[in-house]
Amino acid sequence: MSSFGRFDLEEWRGLEKRMGQVVRAYPSFAEGCIKELAARLLAKIKARTPADSGNLRDGWKLGRLVRTSEGIQVEIRHSMVKNEDSSEDGEDQRQQILKISMEELNRELPGIMDKKFEHFLKQGLRW
Repeated sequence: MSSFGRFDLEEWRGLEKRMGQVVRAYPSFAEGCIKELAARLLAKIKARTPADSGNLRDGWKLGRLVRTSEGIQVEIRHSMVKNEDSSEDGEDQRQQILKISMEELNRELPGIMDKKFEHFLKQGLRW
């Protein structure tokens, strides 16, 4: 004659509840990550910008977060005042600074996000 054991499903119910909390907290987590990554990128850009005058570095600004069908976007712009010193070369230089900084951040991204996501899950699931 076979018998069936009894199982206490309280732990599973607790895990299910915590997983639901993690799912609900994820949009806020993702937005926080994007803000942090944008701030890191801005710091890299400013560090690469020549410091002939503080105006060049101070001209870099973060725009607002915009939710699109593809995700969340953050605008990074340079609000340099046009004058006779402004030229196409200056625009090319700013684009190059932005490109190099983005490439550097993209190389660092897996390590940054692995740590942040692991911490998020451990905190949310209480492992």
